Amino acid sequence: MLETAGERNSHEKIRYRRYAMEDLDFPKESFDVIISSLAFHYVKDFEALAEKISQWIAPSYDADRGGGKGLTKGGAECWKTM
Repeated sequence: MLETAGERNSHEKIRYRRYAMEDLDFPKESFDVIISSLAFHYVKDFEALAEKISQWIAPSYDADRGGGKGLTKGGAECWKTM
């Protein structure tokens, strides 16, 4: 799956990794957006992961501009209502 993603969407700024989401660690404000499709429901402690993700997203990201609901710098609260 990751090999196919790399073939279809190759770019110098894109890296595909295979890790358990709970084990990931990035510096604060590393990303403008984080996308996960059909994976969050497998996480045992989603609230802890959502808190980590909220730290990784740069404050300049605007979820509304992205076309839908998203987890922004504001924290994990928005995911609880989705």
